[in-house]
Amino acid sequence: MATAFTRANLAASKQNVVNHDPTKKPGRGVLHMRKCRVDFDAIATTTGTALAANDTFQVFDVAPGDVIIAAGGNVITATTGACVIDLGFTGGDVDMLMDGLVANDTSLPACTRGILHPVYIATSDTVDALTLTASGAGGVVEFWMLVYRP
Repeated sequence: MATAFTRANLAASKQNVVNHDPTKKPGRGVLHMRKCRVDFDAIATTTGTALAANDTFQVFDVAPGDVIIAAGGNVITATTGACVIDLGFTGGDVDMLMDGLVANDTSLPACTRGILHPVYIATSDTVDALTLTASGAGGVVEFWMLVYRP
């Protein structure tokens, strides 16, 4: 059964999250990189929830007015199954930012959809990772996002 893991779940499992709070520095009028390293097994252990295909993970918070310039993911440790990961907005375009990261192969380059236009954020939301075809078991993925705050 698919589970939606929240930002609180990621924080409780001691994930490496940089600039995850859009209300905090680095201030306005600058480009900045946000990163979040997700250890899928650590999240499952902390929450006591088994991982499954189609799980969602709230990776980044975004605030009204943010402009996402680019986003993607790097596989740090390969998953045990043939897991594919999308990055986008649950309830909207789930693969808007990254489509089809092959998470069971660390030899592949970082994956991004190659956004051809910036994505303007009108209302508070989260950028979510969605595991497809298999769970993220055994895997560690570092997600990144380049954001402009006008």
